Amino acid sequence: MVTAGSQHDAGALPGDRELREVCAAAGLDHRGALLLHTRSNAVYHLPQEDLVLRLASSTPAQVQRAHTVVRVCRWLARRDAPVVPPAVLRQPVQTAGTVASAWPYLPPSRPATAADLGAAVQQLHEQAASSPPLPDYQPLVRLREALTLDATRNPPAICPHDHAWLADRVAQLCHAYTQLRPSLTPGLVHGDAHIGNLLYDPQADRWVLIDFDHVARGPRELDLLYAAEDHFHVPAVERGDFTRGYGYDLLTWSGWKVLRDIRELHGVASYIRRAPTNPDAADQLAHRVHSLRTSDRTVQWNAVS
Repeated sequence: MVTAGSQHDAGALPGDRELREVCAAAGLDHRGALLLHTRSNAVYHLPQEDLVLRLASSTPAQVQRAHTVVRVCRWLARRDAPVVPPAVLRQPVQTAGTVASAWPYLPPSRPATAADLGAAVQQLHEQAASSPPLPDYQPLVRLREALTLDATRNPPAICPHDHAWLADRVAQLCHAYTQLRPSLTPGLVHGDAHIGNLLYDPQADRWVLIDFDHVARGPRELDLLYAAEDHFHVPAVERGDFTRGYGYDLLTWSGWKVLRDIRELHGVASYIRRAPTNPDAADQLAHRVHSLRTSDRTVQWNAVS
């Protein structure tokens, strides 16, 4: 079994030991567990259960997020929204230092298209016209948490000059966010809508959204950022397909660059957390921060698990 990191660090994700503890607490069989990826969570496939487990450190913020995600996704599933319902067991599961949620495993299928993503987001927004109580969207809260964590490390993952620049940039963008006037009616947002968070459900015969860790009440434009040119350099034709799939052109709204810049800055947070125990994450962190500080939009970013 692959480990999520052997070196102790306050930002390290749960690993094999924590997985076994969670499975014991939930009455699940961990044999043959496979680590799928490590980003904001350590995500494992349990082949004996045909489930996916998402594990995070049980900070108060992460515990609250896990409860919100399970509650909201159960509500959305009852309304036939394009989501994966949480597994039928008492969850989230908490053990010493870890909080986890369990989900049905969806096997790999044909790749999703940008049009598929746009249509799924549109269906989510349509089904979620009225929703259970949600936290208000708070821009860059996870980056603030990561910066606070990094300040406790010796040595930190980022140098003092980069730390100061990131903190200032957070303040600038949070202020700019308060000045936005959304064009669409605010409501439930997924918060991280991209093709990597779209899977095909063969039983329902449709594409469904996963990873609702950022679910909140906020401007619907947040879920349309796939249409915006950014550091992932999605081809213009794909961005256009997404816009047609959703049915609204984000780029006709004057505030889209503020939301894009918030999303890109937010994308640094998980790399700050993982940098001390993952050399590839450390390299990507330096790559991203340098491109942000130099305002070089020709630089392409890549996801590192």
